[in-house]
Amino acid sequence: MLILRIFGIVTVIVSLLLLFAVPQAGVVGILFGIILIIRSNKKLTEKIKANTAKPKEKHRFGQVIYSEREIPDDSEEAQQIRKRAKMTPQQRALENRERMESLGLTMYEWSTCADERVRPSHALMEGKLCKWADSTVYSTNGGKTWKPRPDGAVLLHPGEEDGCRCTALSYEKEL
Repeated sequence: MLILRIFGIVTVIVSLLLLFAVPQAGVVGILFGIILIIRSNKKLTEKIKANTAKPKEKHRFGQVIYSEREIPDDSEEAQQIRKRAKMTPQQRALENRERMESLGLTMYEWSTCADERVRPSHALMEGKLCKWADSTVYSTNGGKTWKPRPDGAVLLHPGEEDGCRCTALSYEKEL
C-alpha cells in the first residue's frame, strides 16, 4: 500500500513536468497517479476494517473471556463466575491458597503484575519460592533450605495485603 501510494505521488509529479511538453500525456499521468493514491487509501481502509472486525475480548481476573461466548444463566459455571465477581481480592487469594493446599501443594512462586504500580516490598519477592506454612521465609534452591525474606519485603502471602495484585503460582516440581 505504501509503495502504491508513493508510486502514485511520483506519477503525479512526473506528469506535472510532462504537462508542459506533452499536455495529453501529462493529464493522463496526473489522473493515473490520483487513481493510484485513491486505491491505496481504499486498501488501507479495507485493511483497518478487517482488523477491527475481530471479536473483542474482555479481561477479568487475568483471564480472557470472549464476548460472543454464551453461558446459560442457570449453569454451574455462571454461578461460579457470579460468586467470584462478588469476592474481594483477599477472598480470591484465600480461595487460591485453600485450593493449592487441598491439592497437597506446600510451596508457591510469588508473581507480581510486573508493572510500574508494583510496590517495592512486593517486587523484592518476584519469582521467589515461598511456603504456605511460613510467610516470613523464601528459598532459592527448590525448598531445600529457607532464608528470612529480604529487608523491606512484604511478610504476607500474595493478595493478603489491601490492594495487592500479586498471585501465588503453583510450584512446578510439586505437581
